[in-house]
Amino acid sequence: MKLRIAVAAFASMATLAAVGAVAASAASGATATTTRTAAQTTYTPPRAHIWDLSAGFHGYQMEMGTRGFIVTLTNVSNHSVSLYGYPGLQLLNAQKQPLPTKTLWGMSYFDRHQVKSLIVLSPGETASADISFSVYGTPSNSVLAYYLEVTPPNCYSHFTLKIPNGPALVYLHQVSVTPMAYHTPYIP
Repeated sequence: MKLRIAVAAFASMATLAAVGAVAASAASGATATTTRTAAQTTYTPPRAHIWDLSAGFHGYQMEMGTRGFIVTLTNVSNHSVSLYGYPGLQLLNAQKQPLPTKTLWGMSYFDRHQVKSLIVLSPGETASADISFSVYGTPSNSVLAYYLEVTPPNCYSHFTLKIPNGPALVYLHQVSVTPMAYHTPYIP
């Protein structure tokens, strides 16, 4: 009888030890998973530099005295990069000299629903921003722009791009631009 009690007690202790080991393993696994997830969500690739990107204009929009197009920035490096915010814009004349420019950040005439967010571009991926400006001015209240200087967010260097279907008579020197967003190609 004492032997049966001893065997039952030993079996109970072994079962409790096994359950405890499984519970401890599950708890440490959950902690490790949580830690990995937290580390993954806080990692941000380095900001994009001018040499990581190529730039271009796509599309052409025109309506009610307003013109617009999409500026794209493509990651041409072999690593991921990040962009956050608005591109810098500067109108240029035919000699690529700066013209008075007032950049309005927020919505554009053709895209009113973009919000500022962190964009992570893998190699080959593209981000875009919508640009628009009014063209119903006169030479006395407008500037004649042939080129647009585009500075990627958080960069100190820029691309110089020829304005599509240019030159453009930009009313009140104002250019509206949306924040950078993941680029979705327009397919008519």
